[in-house]
Amino acid sequence: MQQEQLMETIYGEQGIKNGYFDGLALEYVYEACVELNKLGCDIILPGITEL
Repeated sequence: MQQEQLMETIYGEQGIKNGYFDGLALEYVYEACVELNKLGCDIILPGITEL
């Protein structure tokens, strides 16, 4: 997943910071986690207050 897409998911008009916790925002966060897992990541720690 591109960093820009994840930033849009968090800070965009329909992003998590604006109160959208499902739909595309949730799907994009899930996709990012799946990609990280495929790259060998075992633990994902959301380190920003919006998540």
